[in-house]
Amino acid sequence: MKIIRENVACLQFEDINYLLGREKSVDKPFFEEVSNIFDKIGLKLDDIDVKNKYSFIKFTNPDSIDYIDSVDCIVDYDEVKNLSLADLVNKSNTNDIVKSELINKIKSLSSEREIDICVQKVNDLIYKNYQIDAFLEYKRGYRKLELPEIVKLPRRKKKRGLLITLKNVFAPKTN
Repeated sequence: MKIIRENVACLQFEDINYLLGREKSVDKPFFEEVSNIFDKIGLKLDDIDVKNKYSFIKFTNPDSIDYIDSVDCIVDYDEVKNLSLADLVNKSNTNDIVKSELINKIKSLSSEREIDICVQKVNDLIYKNYQIDAFLEYKRGYRKLELPEIVKLPRRKKKRGLLITLKNVFAPKTN
């Protein structure tokens, strides 16, 4: 799970592990900051286990924050914190539907590159549902979630895309 605020982002140990294993070339500033943080606290990736996998690590490098914000396979705390149990289950079910569609699509692909991309999307959806299930356990009271202090800070504003900007430019003016 990720939590992003204006000048800081927090990511759970298990998510760091997933991201580092997921990509052939991990974002360099992110990788360097992970290495520095792990060196400071005396941990190695192999040290991530059931005791600390839900612990949050704080990132302050603006490039790392942007990278964490851009990664869709990690559940954003602010997007799920107020969802009901039913909404969380629906979100998971929707991911399962998309995952099934991607699996069917893989069967018809011939390009190895396209297959790799689809397989990665399937794996990301599986991981995202794993995170949703973990959050459901928290919401149901089956497990604790120790949130970092940054949760109290205001949410970072999402970067506006070109489409939204163009819609605003060409939107009818109301007086």
